[in-house]
Amino acid sequence: MNRTRATLVIAIALVGLVGLAGSIHGLAPQTIAVDGSNDFLAENLLDADGYDCELVPIDIDSVFVTNDVNKLYIGFQYDKDGWTGNQVGIAISTGGAGGTTDPWGHAIAWNTAPHKPDYHCYCNMDNSWQELRTWNVSSWDLLYSGTSSLGWVNNTGFEELGLNLSDLGISAGDTIYIEIISTQDGSSKGPLDAVANDDLQLSTPGGTTWDAGSPVELDSMIMYIVQAAGDSEPPTISRAGLAVAEPGAGGDALDVIRVDWSEPVDEATAENASNWSLVNTTASIDSVVRDGVFPSRVRLYLDAPIAPDADYFGVKAVDVEDLNGNVVVDNDTTNVACFFVKGLLFRGRMGFHLGQTSFGVDTFTVEGGIAPLTWTLCDNAFMSDTGGGVYELLAYFSLDGECVYPSPGPMKTLEWKFVHQCSIYESIPNRIYIVNDESAYDTIDVYWDDYNEADYTDKAIDVVFTVDLNTYDPGLDSVVAINGSVAPLTFDVPSVNGMADDGVAPDASAGDGIYALAVRFPALSFKTVNYKYLYNDVYECIGEDDREVWLNDAAYDTVGGTLGPIVMPLQYYDRCSTIGRDVEVVFTVDTRWVKPGAGDTVAVNGGPGNTAPPVIDWSVPSINPMADDGVAPDAAAGDGIYSLSIVFPDSHAKYVEYKYLFNSAYECTTQANRYVFVDDAFDAVGNPQLLELDYFNTCVVSVDDQPQAPFVLRQNFPNPFNPTTTILFVAPERGRAMLRVYDVNGRLVRTLLDGVVEAGEVRVAWDGTDAGGNALASGVYFCKLLVGDRAASRKMILLR
Repeated sequence: MNRTRATLVIAIALVGLVGLAGSIHGLAPQTIAVDGSNDFLAENLLDADGYDCELVPIDIDSVFVTNDVNKLYIGFQYDKDGWTGNQVGIAISTGGAGGTTDPWGHAIAWNTAPHKPDYHCYCNMDNSWQELRTWNVSSWDLLYSGTSSLGWVNNTGFEELGLNLSDLGISAGDTIYIEIISTQDGSSKGPLDAVANDDLQLSTPGGTTWDAGSPVELDSMIMYIVQAAGDSEPPTISRAGLAVAEPGAGGDALDVIRVDWSEPVDEATAENASNWSLVNTTASIDSVVRDGVFPSRVRLYLDAPIAPDADYFGVKAVDVEDLNGNVVVDNDTTNVACFFVKGLLFRGRMGFHLGQTSFGVDTFTVEGGIAPLTWTLCDNAFMSDTGGGVYELLAYFSLDGECVYPSPGPMKTLEWKFVHQCSIYESIPNRIYIVNDESAYDTIDVYWDDYNEADYTDKAIDVVFTVDLNTYDPGLDSVVAINGSVAPLTFDVPSVNGMADDGVAPDASAGDGIYALAVRFPALSFKTVNYKYLYNDVYECIGEDDREVWLNDAAYDTVGGTLGPIVMPLQYYDRCSTIGRDVEVVFTVDTRWVKPGAGDTVAVNGGPGNTAPPVIDWSVPSINPMADDGVAPDAAAGDGIYSLSIVFPDSHAKYVEYKYLFNSAYECTTQANRYVFVDDAFDAVGNPQLLELDYFNTCVVSVDDQPQAPFVLRQNFPNPFNPTTTILFVAPERGRAMLRVYDVNGRLVRTLLDGVVEAGEVRVAWDGTDAGGNALASGVYFCKLLVGDRAASRKMILLR
């Protein structure tokens, strides 16, 4: 609904409020119980704003406003359901210059508005993080922040909060302007719903625009005149806690207690130290000061600090009056408040991180969501360098609690992270710690980004990369490079890691279109390296996963070193999941158990068949009949072993599933498909990839009830696999068997079996780790079986 602008609100002063154009509403001063249940009087309806959004979870419904002598109350229907990052802001103009920007960086502006926000409240509907900020000529200053710091009750179906009139600097008779905005997290997010600016919101019944190209200029607010109200209610203590726990506070001062009242209190009675007493501490009160800006806040200055303790501390007030002469009731309930003090030592082990991103002078802070921590970078919480890459910070937290012992278990959920150089956050999700009173002190001892020493090299290691660019016919001015996730590789463009085709090692031959580069990864490098090649600053394999190499420093080191470098097999530019040249693959299957006759057919089907026409597909009858005629690649005619050679063309998928058919009926109908990895690094037309002999209708099932082949190594299953696969073989008789795993360079990775086995089927599991228990990188591996004087091997594919 469009709302008539300021020209129609001149009648507002008569009643204090205008809602919809042409509608005038009466008002009644009222004290609201801020509990998430709507007890506003009907005449305090500000605007029936509902049903003007496409999506219910971002729709602000009926809005109510009222006040009593102490607080401004705002309530509205908001049925948040299922969305993440939902945020609601309440902008309030009190007649100052006001800010033109959104305090939290949303795509919202107030440049053309006649009334600009002087105060802005905010609540994250997912975690109830709340803030109140005020405009200070050029920036938004933080007044309150923290989980439920404003007492805003949310996610109950009815949102409501009470703001101290004194915090807003307003009183009865003052005219203010209000706007409520629903949005989501992100600098491109504008108002998905707005109460006063219906015509500018990004969600309407006709559709939703999730991102604004530029800040949405809001120009309207709704007027409200603060109502005169009597005050016969005595003041009550809302909460008490250490002043060190205020946002932005620093240092280790534990000798100031902050007490928040339900309303502003009289300065003379509040600052009379004899009106105050402490519970469970030997410290005494030196002086009491009422806050000059927030008269509902009082600070008690002690003669000694309070040490963290699992028992509670308490304060009690008597004879303290509000501004209208009402005296706090001495009932040991509304005139007392208790709290706990928790010491939390943050110990960050930064050595591995510093090994990759160290500066001349390194600064670490702890940022978080419970005071004294804040998410404002480097306003406090600086850690101390204790040597050896370890940084520490001891922070003190104040927990609201009940004045009983043992307590019901006061606790707060702290979300936090380490930050390096006031700008580099840990890359992991926010850390979670439950701050409670179970102990006076706790220690959090963690690595930056939860690093694991096993994930990092303990020495330098070289990797030799080679890539074939012949398909692109590179010239002398062509630039070929490699970018990646671990230094010295970066993802910067242009790349700083150029490759060469000059015949100088590690390049084998100048001008052959194959480029090479040896990259040295220093000690403390992250072992899993993601990378891609670039041609003239353009990345290969757009939209596909990165390539990957695992820096196995147990098996390799450097060029010229004892163990030598990792030499990657030849790769083809822009062929990450497809092959870079024609590859011939020979399939053979033993069908003697089904005894095919002269009129029977044996074939192989599979997919994906991503060429036109396909060289393999799942059609029946099959396009790939096999032969047992003794003509190559078949070895001998009439022996029941059928063969077929398939040439997979350049750009065909590397991973191909397949199964055999007998007279158009598939084998292994209850089992998974067989797999083949078409290996363009080693195989090609004329140098075919010879698959191990398959046995018809024996995919992964036991062969106990079938005629047993004299010696069989079956394909591991699953394959590809992550993280575990099973290798099955059949031993013809009792005797010694050895099963080993090798990488593509022929180096031994792990011995899985070396011992005596009984005749029959043997199963061996492999979890993709080397002999040292280190996880291996994605890639091709070979299992080789020796049983007596017989040997067999299979190719296995590890995909992480």
